[in-house]
Amino acid sequence: MRGRDGARRCGRRVRSGARGRRTAIVVVLAVAATLAVSAPTSGRRDAEQTTWVRTQLPGLCGRPGSWCGAAAWAINDRGQIVGHANTKADVGSSSHAVIWDKGRIRDLGALRSGSSVAYDINERAQVVGWSYIRRTDLRGVARAFVWESGRMRNLGTLPGPNSTSDERMSRALAINEHGQIVGESTVLESDAWHSRPVVWQGGRIRSLPLLEGDRDGGATAVNEFGDIVGWSAPDTNRIGASLHAVLWRDGRVHDLGVMTDYGGASINDGRQVVTSSGRLLSADRSTNLCARVLSPCTAYAINNRGQVVGSQAPEDNWLFGTGVLWTAGRALSFRSIGLSDINERGEIAGADQEGHGVPDRAYVWKPKRSR
Repeated sequence: MRGRDGARRCGRRVRSGARGRRTAIVVVLAVAATLAVSAPTSGRRDAEQTTWVRTQLPGLCGRPGSWCGAAAWAINDRGQIVGHANTKADVGSSSHAVIWDKGRIRDLGALRSGSSVAYDINERAQVVGWSYIRRTDLRGVARAFVWESGRMRNLGTLPGPNSTSDERMSRALAINEHGQIVGESTVLESDAWHSRPVVWQGGRIRSLPLLEGDRDGGATAVNEFGDIVGWSAPDTNRIGASLHAVLWRDGRVHDLGVMTDYGGASINDGRQVVTSSGRLLSADRSTNLCARVLSPCTAYAINNRGQVVGSQAPEDNWLFGTGVLWTAGRALSFRSIGLSDINERGEIAGADQEGHGVPDRAYVWKPKRSR
């Protein structure tokens, strides 16, 4: 259900009906009226009595080497984790989408001979992500995929005006238990790339509406009620473009009234929303999570208990950053370059580095409660 930036981590039906930013405050109030608060079930005392045991996940290169990297992006309630891993312990080697299940890694392959990334997984072990099918002009041409029952299927892209297959791309960023998949489809228009938020369902792709006057957007998360969150912007090809966090519900797009970045937002089944810029939105309040840490932060995912995971870094220097878990009113620091996802059992997927210039390693953190 989480939303993250696919460039680091980062992508979960509708008909047209965009609303403009001028009604942003009214829309937020209207949306808030239907948002149910999901307060964390664990209290401050529980958080203080819980420790997390960190375990490194195996790679595809056999015994881990200096260039045998991996990253974990999502974890479901069964403890299955997805991400990507280098296929060889060589500089510049390709990486494949993988799934870790009960401590073992499985290579999910790629659509062709290129690299691939697994980005989300539901309880039915349906996996979504993207795979690079070729390179053109130093840009990888990616296609969104869904993997299930041992087979990876190309989800395709939106059609583009006067564009070839090399001028269209897509990424699947999230999937819910109903098989709704959300992400983005990008097309080359007049020598500039433009991204549209999309949903795949029943084998078809549909575009989601943007805020009035906007040209770019992406859908980054979806909950079990089909509520979708992401971002909308005027033109991301312009320096300093403003990205607004948005919610799609009942065929309409709603401006949530806060800024975000390409990580968009994440939403849980209690309809709490956390933006990658660190804003936690519920029915009656907006909380700045970054105010609870001493440096800039990014939030990646929220579970149904209201626990949020992400990262922080001094003066925005992510080489010296740590992972963060916001729980029971506290911000807990983890030895990690970023915590990507958290399930209902409090198990966390993420990554860390052993040193500068060394590929990421994939990890899982499991809670251990003391008596």
